[in-house]
Amino acid sequence: MKHRTAEEWLAYIADELREEERVEAEKHLKSCDACLALYMDVLTVDAPRVERLHVDRAAAITDQVMDTVRSHALNWRVTTSPPNPPPPSGEAVNRRAPAKRSKRKETMIHYLIAVFVMLLLMSTGVFQRLATHPHELEAQLGSKTESVSTSIMTRTTAVIQAFVAKSDKSTNAGKE
Repeated sequence: MKHRTAEEWLAYIADELREEERVEAEKHLKSCDACLALYMDVLTVDAPRVERLHVDRAAAITDQVMDTVRSHALNWRVTTSPPNPPPPSGEAVNRRAPAKRSKRKETMIHYLIAVFVMLLLMSTGVFQRLATHPHELEAQLGSKTESVSTSIMTRTTAVIQAFVAKSDKSTNAGKE
């Protein structure tokens, strides 16, 4: 593996390398931390020497990208609604019902939530604890002999009895 010099990385940044040299340099960047650090230094220190895009050329590129996006939007039948006109004075504004999310978007949101929860659990060490101390978890679960349905019924009964006792107190207080 041949390490590159700052001048070679500057040529890479300026797009002065042949295609095969560029591909080789990119592969090397992915595997060599020292060259990546040198490349980042070259970017921050020597990059001002690299030719910048002229404002007109940058605007032309932006326009070209936006035209491509618009054409794809038409091909995909994505429509944008025109801006809403201001409501006439004195009349109530009709609110539209919230738009339904597409199934794909909803799936993606659920996936992202699941990933976030998984990362949260990993960062707090829950999975590590489960892997290293399963016998403690089994002991905690084994000590609980009451079933879940019995526990729910007991708590529900206690809540109902509390409501009945409260209503009895309020009716007794109203009679006095």
